[in-house]
Amino acid sequence: MTTISVLSLSYNDEQCIDMYLDGALTVADEIIILDGGSTDLTVPIIKQFQEKYPEKIKLIHGLNVCPEAYEKQIKDQYGRVLQNGHFGQMRQYLYSQATSDFVFWIDLD
Repeated sequence: MTTISVLSLSYNDEQCIDMYLDGALTVADEIIILDGGSTDLTVPIIKQFQEKYPEKIKLIHGLNVCPEAYEKQIKDQYGRVLQNGHFGQMRQYLYSQATSDFVFWIDLD
């Protein structure tokens, strides 16, 4: 049987994270999210889903994976963190955590 991993990077995605998880749960054997230090309700929402689906949803805190990405965060006028060269490193780490036959990336914003 073929298995599917769905991977995403998140940062302040409370407006769409529940819709994303509802949809991903219909096709994924595992969902792995690396959160980039959200300051809204993104992480609590993910944790609520984890309680219901602990075997399917894994939440990784980006600070634990790539601390240098958070040392000098540059933000735009809306408070969004701009990419600082560590995006690829975070994606590679996420990919290394996937255990399924196929991997899909979903951009939450």
